[in-house]
Amino acid sequence: MSADAAQPLVPPLDSLLADLVPMDELARIRHLRTVIRALVDTGASNETKDVYRDGLAEGRFITKGKFTGLERDARREHRDQRRAERIDARTQVDAAKLYRGGRDGCLYVLRPDGEWQMVATFVPRIVASIRRDDGSGPAGVTKTYRIRVTLPSGQWGDEDVPGDRLADVVDWSTSAAGHRAVVLPVPSARDHVRAAAQLLASDDTNTQTVYVHTGWRMIGERTRYLTASGALGADGLDDTATVDLAGALGGFHLPDPATLPADDLQHAVRASLAILDIAPDTVTVPTLGAALRAALPLTPDGGVWIVGRTGSGKSQLAALAQQHYGAGLDDRHFPGAWASTANALAEKAFLLANALYVVDDYIPTGSQQDIARMQKAADHLIRGSANSAGRDRLDATATLRASRPPRAQVLATGEDLPPGHSLRGRLYIAELGHDALNWDALTICQHHARDGIYALAFAGYIRWLAAQMDADPGFADALAVHRTQLRAAATTAGQHRKTPDMVASLTLGWRVWLDYAATIGAITTDQREALYLRVWHALITGADTQADAQQDANPVRIYLDSLKASIVGGHAHLTDLDGRCPPRAPAWGWVSELVGGDLVDRPRGSRIGWVDQDHVYLDPDAAYAMAVRHGRSTGLPALPGESTLRKRLHDAGILASVEQSSGKTRLAVRRTVDGARRAQVLHLHASSLGVEGVR
Repeated sequence: MSADAAQPLVPPLDSLLADLVPMDELARIRHLRTVIRALVDTGASNETKDVYRDGLAEGRFITKGKFTGLERDARREHRDQRRAERIDARTQVDAAKLYRGGRDGCLYVLRPDGEWQMVATFVPRIVASIRRDDGSGPAGVTKTYRIRVTLPSGQWGDEDVPGDRLADVVDWSTSAAGHRAVVLPVPSARDHVRAAAQLLASDDTNTQTVYVHTGWRMIGERTRYLTASGALGADGLDDTATVDLAGALGGFHLPDPATLPADDLQHAVRASLAILDIAPDTVTVPTLGAALRAALPLTPDGGVWIVGRTGSGKSQLAALAQQHYGAGLDDRHFPGAWASTANALAEKAFLLANALYVVDDYIPTGSQQDIARMQKAADHLIRGSANSAGRDRLDATATLRASRPPRAQVLATGEDLPPGHSLRGRLYIAELGHDALNWDALTICQHHARDGIYALAFAGYIRWLAAQMDADPGFADALAVHRTQLRAAATTAGQHRKTPDMVASLTLGWRVWLDYAATIGAITTDQREALYLRVWHALITGADTQADAQQDANPVRIYLDSLKASIVGGHAHLTDLDGRCPPRAPAWGWVSELVGGDLVDRPRGSRIGWVDQDHVYLDPDAAYAMAVRHGRSTGLPALPGESTLRKRLHDAGILASVEQSSGKTRLAVRRTVDGARRAQVLHLHASSLGVEGVR
């Protein structure tokens, strides 16, 4: 304690005894602990302390033994505080003098007695302060320290250590320099090593920003696009910008187009456009369009999904699009695969901002748990991409972390589509027939991709986009307005409401790319307009075809088809309103059997409702349970909840009647069934279950 520090006051014994009378036992102990600590801190004599001890014991406020124990604790706390204050005082004078690297290359700490003690067989020193930036704002910046661990032999290694892991001395020292970096078993050795790494750092320690994502950033006063090669802008590639893309993401690597003649760029763009001719336009236009759209400074609107049989070439076609972002991103080095966990897929989709993200090989096989896991991963990724929404999570302290929404344009391949009407509506589906791909033309395109021609074409595109954004701060807003106009033009009846978003989004990518191609002289103005019309026609045609795929996952259709199949399969039946066999009994799940020489109609399976001429009255719970059971046994997409399904039936015009009550619409109507009781039922026309001409 410093000389001018305030000394604690010790109350007179009589006052202390009076203060203790109204206190409960816990409060007394707390108060006495404070008083005894004050006696120790003020240097009270043993005689004084004995007076307090005896007086308190006589008043039965504390035993003498308890007093002695509290005094012992107070002396220990006093010593610890004094030691800490001495260390603080030395640190304030010259903290660096507490530690030194000896001539033997080991770390020493200055002990309170003035002797130097070895604490480690290496000397640590922070050589750089690093900001790792994921592009999501202040919450996405994590600070790490580059610690250099130098062994007595002179060998050294660097390790980047987050601030909250500086205390993990053994981990980062051995990771940097191997097993010869030893922290000795002396008191507080790990704390000393950590402190030495900080205190031995030079005053001019370098501070460095490391970007851990792709996409657009303002660096200085210029707009630049980040890949593993550096920051590409209108003035070319700045390779002094450090971009650290982990694992397969390191393949996102664009060259510097500023060093090449215009003829090379024109050739590269024409080679890219030739991809259109290797398969039907309804497949190549959205596939290549996904790569073009991804680079625009807008959030994604959904995903593109190439579906086809094994051997159709869907992965090879997707690779051509992916290799616009790096020559090494071929069909064996995709950034994503559906075998990965949902969290891993989502994290990559977040880090790959303004980039194409191919997720390959959706084949839902294996156990039901495996299938459900893959379906769930697809749902999270595609729905999050379309809605620009990430999954909320808690950190280790139960604090809500900032969400990390997908920022990549997803291009998926698979032998099947993920289930769900809503999910499929957030996809642009391109079906590649088994013999639709021109394999000879594909081989030529693969050579171009491997040689980096597509990456060069795209680097030129990125450089041109950067120039547009530097020249016009409202460039991104103008693109958003154009997308809205395209969406209005793409909206047609019978489509999911999200489908026009994808048509507009892909069309916008093509529009901007064709403008670039015409600007650099790769195509003429007339060719640009002809290609634009070709692209628009292909996307609209594909969207119209996609409506069938969406209907296959429509919960209304699944519900009705499941009930039909259950009736035909002998698992369900309907009766008339009196609970007896209805007219056209075989159509309603009844079978005629010969009993004692007479034909008798018998119902099959469970009853799911009643029929009256061409009116069907379904028992909501029984019919829903039957449809769910059938769907599970046949692998159909899961139905929404029963109440939600009622609304879908109403919206689709399937319900023949509803009831109005107190200004509210009730989708279940009341009917007298089984001759007497009133029941809530769903009223349908018989034709909804495939039965015509009941009258």
